[in-house]
Amino acid sequence: MVGWQLCRGPAVINVSDIEFIRSLGTPQADFALDCNSTAMQSLERQTGELGISLPDPVAMGILLDGSLSPYSTRHLVAVETESELTRGMTVVDRLNVVSDTRNHEVWRPALENNHPVKICWRFNVAHWKNLLFSSLR
Repeated sequence: MVGWQLCRGPAVINVSDIEFIRSLGTPQADFALDCNSTAMQSLERQTGELGISLPDPVAMGILLDGSLSPYSTRHLVAVETESELTRGMTVVDRLNVVSDTRNHEVWRPALENNHPVKICWRFNVAHWKNLLFSSLR
């Protein structure tokens, strides 16, 4: 699992990255930028960041090249389905609270599935951007 937050900050395709991609002059580069124009506007509106956040390409890159993710661990995961405030929120048991029997009822669905999920906590942004740029040439 690769959280959206990893695709912000340094991982955003920033203004200079966009200029570089456009300078490639390939159909792939133009398409990648043109089809993400709405995403660029949305990122600025939601976060104030200028650029393009690419969570799906980051996740795919990490899947295809495991060396992009130098730090990941496995944990049980639950998705909140009942709260109006946090519906859809992913909860990662990074502290292993499920091992405390007092928490078994709350974590019952995750315990029944018992399939720890690999969570990516960090990734090599520079390497990922180089792979992205190479794919757009």
